[in-house]
Amino acid sequence: MISKSDVARWRRRSAFKPAPVPVTYFILGWATLSLSLAPFLHFPLLGALPYLLAVLYLAILYFLPRAWLYVLPLATVLLDFSTITGRPLFNLYDLVFLLTISGGLMFNRYKIGVLAPSTAIVAIEIYLLVVLLSVGLWHNLLSPPGALLSPALESQDYGYTVLKALIWGILLLPMYGHAIQRNKIKTTRDLVLGMLAAALAICLLVGWEHLALAGTLGGKDVVDNYHPSAYLSDTGVHAATLNTLCLLFAPFLLYAINHFKVRVKLLAGIALIGLILVLISTQLYVSLWALCVLSLLYFSLEYYLLIRKNNTNSLVKHKKWAALSIALSLFAFAVLGEQGLKLLEEGTEAKQYGESKLIRWLIGDLAGKDRQEQQRGMEDIRITDGSNGSLLMLSPSPSPRPKLLLGQKIQLKYTHDYSLIVRARSNGPASLDIRICETTTTLSPKLLAQCAKTSLAYEAPYGEFRKLKVELELPQKARGNLRPHLPIVLLLHNPSPEATIEVDSIAVSHSEINKVRNSSFSNGLDHWLHYYSKDRAASDNTANLFVNLAQQSGMLAVLLLAYLVAQLLINSLNEHDRDSLLPVYIAAVSGVCLLGFSTNSLLSPRAAWLFYFLLFAGLTQLKAKTQVER
Repeated sequence: MISKSDVARWRRRSAFKPAPVPVTYFILGWATLSLSLAPFLHFPLLGALPYLLAVLYLAILYFLPRAWLYVLPLATVLLDFSTITGRPLFNLYDLVFLLTISGGLMFNRYKIGVLAPSTAIVAIEIYLLVVLLSVGLWHNLLSPPGALLSPALESQDYGYTVLKALIWGILLLPMYGHAIQRNKIKTTRDLVLGMLAAALAICLLVGWEHLALAGTLGGKDVVDNYHPSAYLSDTGVHAATLNTLCLLFAPFLLYAINHFKVRVKLLAGIALIGLILVLISTQLYVSLWALCVLSLLYFSLEYYLLIRKNNTNSLVKHKKWAALSIALSLFAFAVLGEQGLKLLEEGTEAKQYGESKLIRWLIGDLAGKDRQEQQRGMEDIRITDGSNGSLLMLSPSPSPRPKLLLGQKIQLKYTHDYSLIVRARSNGPASLDIRICETTTTLSPKLLAQCAKTSLAYEAPYGEFRKLKVELELPQKARGNLRPHLPIVLLLHNPSPEATIEVDSIAVSHSEINKVRNSSFSNGLDHWLHYYSKDRAASDNTANLFVNLAQQSGMLAVLLLAYLVAQLLINSLNEHDRDSLLPVYIAAVSGVCLLGFSTNSLLSPRAAWLFYFLLFAGLTQLKAKTQVER
């Protein structure tokens, strides 16, 4: 039962005090709350759900100050509505993070003193400044993207995705520092248990899709086509996200096995075995190697802390270990810098930056500002303004293996017959292919061959809108198997050699009920998704974290990141408690960096925010600890 002392304690924690600092924090928190809720005034499908979520979550944060240590990891692996809303750049996932930050400000649990100037903090701020300068779209921070008018990865608003994970990682630090100052033991416990819950959620999700789907619905082809965990990788575009999350969660499981009680040890052991199986299922075996290395590094650091507590005259006195770590880091990043410079010289025209290779080497390609120029060779799919409203423009794509298709999840019953009605025009001889596919992931030639295709031909006279109506073809295999509870995707493709097609509206109807949402594109590309081929050659899918960072933000950002990682390693030589989370931070960051040598492990904000949060928490941990002791 809640006592009067509990109520008094909760009131003391709130920001409703006539003091300058709490009132300032409250105003900043209210502004952040207004900023985060504004885009949901006109958001597809969700209605009042974001506002109910905001009220409920803020109430939970008010009474349970450390609840966000559970909510954010679970939201990272579970929360997704972009596959049905068609808004991958800003959705409920972003809302949860912004609500967390606004709640910390309004409830006076935000201590800016954690970010007091120091060598590491200044380096973090410079790194943030360099990334901000490389993006260029500053207004996205104050006005998050709404309905898309072009594919997300080719949109100028993509810079918001580049920025938000880094911004979240920094803005969560004062909340984390405040929690540590109030109760370090419980904060450590809650953070570890939150990561454990997220790891178990990943194991359950991937295990369900491999066991339940494959075992009951027709074998491996169902898993390959439907892949429920695909949203973690933004529908297959950021393929290494699942592996990166596993590497970030694994050190917390090792910590739980090493420090917690038997029941938690058992759960952590089960989750660790599950993560290993998940990594095996992704067939990106370098992630298993990274897991082995980070595990060895974690236990080495734990043993090192134990030696320090029992014998202060041991390894801690030998500063050569610090020199060795710095030398190895500089050597590794020097090699990567040479590769990044070579790639930049080959892939970027010097005229973009006044023929200056030095500037291009330092600041990169301005991610989010020149996306269309970077995506040459990609199908042009975008919304244009017509005389009677919005039009969907499909550029010609005669290749049998298109790199990009526009699609929407629709609900169909294979026992029904559906009419396909399209109102469109072309500027030459053209045909519009409508495919019905059983998939939720990326496209492959094998998958496209299994789709049912309906073709609409457009002949003279050209330039005039015509409405064509035919019977929609459905996959015969699906008619026989009857899988009504699995999602179906409607895909649009213009295979014409030269002609461009402009679509005014599209309908798939049964009994005069249209199954297609936003069928006239009046709300941009809401409800529509972009499906990329597995062999997509986009510049931001470079198979190297550091080369991609060099392309995006320049070598200056790479060198700053190298310095931050090296500084984190040096921190392990300082004085720490036996139950310190520093070995976890170092192991997690190192594992992601190792994986980054073979793939870009930080493309998705789901993994990037956690990487930056752990990196920055490791660098600022000593500041928080010193304030507790004071």
